[in-house]
Amino acid sequence: MKAIAITTGDQAGIGPEVVSKGLNNYQLDKHIAYIVYGTLLTEFLNVPVRHIKEVSEITEGGLIYHIQIEDEDVLPGIPSIRSGEIAYQILQRVISDIKLFRIPAILTGPVSKINLQHIDSRFIGHTELFAHEFNVDNYIMSFHSPVIDIALLTTHTPLCEVNKQLTLDLVVDKLRLIAKYAHRKNPKGRIALLGLNPHCGEDGLFGNEERIFEQAIEILRMENITIEGPFPADSFFKYRAKKYKQVIAAYHDQGLIPFKMLAGETGVNVTLGLPFIRTSVDHGTAFDIADKGIASEVSFVNALELTEKLLKG
Repeated sequence: MKAIAITTGDQAGIGPEVVSKGLNNYQLDKHIAYIVYGTLLTEFLNVPVRHIKEVSEITEGGLIYHIQIEDEDVLPGIPSIRSGEIAYQILQRVISDIKLFRIPAILTGPVSKINLQHIDSRFIGHTELFAHEFNVDNYIMSFHSPVIDIALLTTHTPLCEVNKQLTLDLVVDKLRLIAKYAHRKNPKGRIALLGLNPHCGEDGLFGNEERIFEQAIEILRMENITIEGPFPADSFFKYRAKKYKQVIAAYHDQGLIPFKMLAGETGVNVTLGLPFIRTSVDHGTAFDIADKGIASEVSFVNALELTEKLLKG
């Protein structure tokens, strides 16, 4: 029997609401156990839930199992160090269970990086945390939607540090990993790489990183991996994007600004390179609308559907 771990994120945010809403009308797969870590809200959930203490208590698929991790003193819409502590406990518990019970997939709810840093100053995101916990050096933050797929060469990296990370070896390794995932989804889909600098550096006038990209593309071409580019990012999404199934951006905002504009609520975050499947909703904690009943579960449902698809191979 397969299983998907689902974390509800920061208890003070919209995570518990979107997970509860999303599971309420979801067609559960009878071969998959759905394990929710954190808080479920009964006002949005009218289907049976089995409350358990340990993953070993799971007996069959097609059911929602709940490992409750919360604090009744944490209030919706009021983030705090305590809500950060609960979110951290959830993550540590699910990491432990992934290792102990070999859970093959996890879908994460939104957390507050600021609140979590009060607990662990090294925390900068789920992606980096999982990579650290599972000793993974080559990993990718990528984003999937019916409209466009975008992957990032760097993750939560300050802009002033991006070019220092983009060595030839790193770029080759990451492009290879992205291409493997992209071709798994769509064997004939074209892949495009964006340049880092304005106008792709204008032959070195604005920077030389594109030469590293060109070398990496040539190395991969020798391995029969075709990646086109690098292309100037400012005009790409207007004139070229529709021709490609996978786009690769050099840094966070270069990829995420157009992705969120084009994908809207349909976006799903996918981490590549981990020894398990990891997806996430493509939105934050939205503390300002927590407990108002208006949070959309669309991203969660899309993430769950994609998780199941990847889990089934």
